[in-house]
Amino acid sequence: MDKFIIRKMLESDLDEIIQIEKRVFPDAWEREMFYSEIREHDSKVLIDTSKSKIIGYICGWKIIDEYLINNVAIDLPYRKKGLGQYFLSEIISEQIKQGVTKFFLEVRVTNIGAINLYKKLGFKELRVRKKYYKDPVEDAFEMGAFYGN
Repeated sequence: MDKFIIRKMLESDLDEIIQIEKRVFPDAWEREMFYSEIREHDSKVLIDTSKSKIIGYICGWKIIDEYLINNVAIDLPYRKKGLGQYFLSEIISEQIKQGVTKFFLEVRVTNIGAINLYKKLGFKELRVRKKYYKDPVEDAFEMGAFYGN
């Protein structure tokens, strides 16, 4: 994975991120939502250095010893290559070093690929959130992973 780097998300990244967001999610975030994540929380990008291109991103909130993953994506051409697992593993490791022991996220109940990835990383289904997604309307699993304590 030496041709990939992770760095802080910048406002100048948003054109690329919005393009990925629209390809990946039917209920894509608006640009303003990303601005808020960049300014107030912990957002990172995954870059393919051989192409100088953003291929993934994560937006998360650290609250004391918890980390809530609000949005994470790997661009479609880069999927099923182990990059999602690499990216999330690196983010989780970085957060654990900063004292985080609990991680949470929501995922569509039909997104089997993502659910399986999260389970590989130690996440478990905690509950179903009915009609969590709006476009299309769908339930979500709230998943959590617990490290250390």
